[in-house]
Amino acid sequence: MRFKHFMILIVILVFINNLSAGPSGWEKNEIIIAKDGYQPSVAFYRDNIFITYIRSDSDRQHVYFKGSTNEGKTWLKEIPVASGDHSCSTPKIIFLDRRIYIFWVDFKDGNNEIYYTYSEDPLGKSFKPPIRITSNSSDSIQPTLVSSPGKIVLIWSDDMKKDYELFSMMYDTVKNSWSEYIQITSYSGGSFYPDALMMLDEIHLVWQQKEGDKWKIMYNKSEDGIAWIKPVNVSSGLSSGLEPKISLSPGGLKVVFQGQQDHEYEIYVNSYEYFSERWLIPMKITRNVNIEYSPTLISSMDGIFAFWYDYSEGNNEIIYTISDDEGLIWNDRVNLTETKGDSHNYDIIYNSFNNNIYIVWEEENKGQIAFKKKDIFCPIPTIVATSHQSNTWSFEKNAVFKWKVDEDSSGIQDFAYMINDDPTYMPDLFLAEYPIDEAKFYNLKDGIWYFHLRARDTIGNMSKVLHYPLKINSKLYLEKVIYYVVKYGDTLWEISEKHYKDPKLYPIIASYNQINNPKMIYPHQIIKIPPRKPVIK
Repeated sequence: MRFKHFMILIVILVFINNLSAGPSGWEKNEIIIAKDGYQPSVAFYRDNIFITYIRSDSDRQHVYFKGSTNEGKTWLKEIPVASGDHSCSTPKIIFLDRRIYIFWVDFKDGNNEIYYTYSEDPLGKSFKPPIRITSNSSDSIQPTLVSSPGKIVLIWSDDMKKDYELFSMMYDTVKNSWSEYIQITSYSGGSFYPDALMMLDEIHLVWQQKEGDKWKIMYNKSEDGIAWIKPVNVSSGLSSGLEPKISLSPGGLKVVFQGQQDHEYEIYVNSYEYFSERWLIPMKITRNVNIEYSPTLISSMDGIFAFWYDYSEGNNEIIYTISDDEGLIWNDRVNLTETKGDSHNYDIIYNSFNNNIYIVWEEENKGQIAFKKKDIFCPIPTIVATSHQSNTWSFEKNAVFKWKVDEDSSGIQDFAYMINDDPTYMPDLFLAEYPIDEAKFYNLKDGIWYFHLRARDTIGNMSKVLHYPLKINSKLYLEKVIYYVVKYGDTLWEISEKHYKDPKLYPIIASYNQINNPKMIYPHQIIKIPPRKPVIK
């Protein structure tokens, strides 16, 4: 009976431990705004994180800014950006050309207009006075931003032409000037929820378009933000599509949205096929009857992350899943927020500088803003045996490397490696499945080479890259015995350095010539220099 009670206790403890562990690779939730905080947006520069949000004060909503210089470990004092006897909403933040830009919707003029400000201090210690961008008697809402060095493109929904349509303006960060607005869409019914990205100065745009009593997801692109091609329906085959987001992965463009089919709402992803220059059929990535909406895609070096809201537990939680094969197969879903209240208005960004993911969201029933970071960590492999000493000349043209993972290697899945002349190369071709721990290269040319190695674990996290330098000079390779005539003043130390490029190898010459005392060599003495090949160390 005692044994039975003991086993029940063990099961309970294991269950509790699993509950407290949280989603793998993510740090615990951190409340950075204790109350009256809403609609957060996040940006970064290296290890600096920038957040803008709405703070409610006496029935008015104002824009605030908060920053961190150490990836969210500590946070600087918040700074008001837009305040007064009016209400603001939907703030967006970006970092570009060493400036922090904040955009928002403001009702100070009696209708919704889009304003912006910027800080020339890289930590956002002070901001310029708010500047109005749009100026009409209609409502300008739902701003989204894309940028490249020297310019920002603002896209928003506006009812200045009766129905809500999408418009854009371009900002020159050098001249501090805005272009005239361009009308992008022209439909009856309304165009909403724009989202865009910029790739090689080409703007890719998706939005939610009303058609009759249905909604569909549309895509368009422009090379200059002025001329747009014919729009394409990327939710074709579904009854309805809502709230799209666009992302770029190594495999190409992808759009995620909430789709309806047979009266059920699920999360769908569609991909653009470059070979045929067309969008494929939307693929459902969720398989349940829960209420799921507001999805987002994040592409990282570790795969594609899909996020969305889920109401299956009776409250809104943020859920995510990962695909490491360009969206063909998705892993099991994971509850990211794990809170008792409703999680709303999340924003998420991938920091390519350190391969981490940051997410901020609003705990609606408390007015709190929470922050969470996925520290994508995988142990770094180390070289344990090699044919070439680090950064040392060798005559061997074939290279062999053996490695190991010093820390717990139970979660290691495979290794990516490459050898080339680039000292900072990032290998992404995973050629060796664990427990393979060796790589060989043959007939390398003379010169300076770098062996690059990184590990990947079973959930897609990658380690930092190990860069191992080696030098090859095939002229140092002795294929046969060389006969050397000793000159006056010669030593075996100098002779070894001359022929082997390593004076410490003189005992090899002494042993081969049966010289008992290495100091006793004489002028005109003939010494044989034996062949020398490197060995695994």
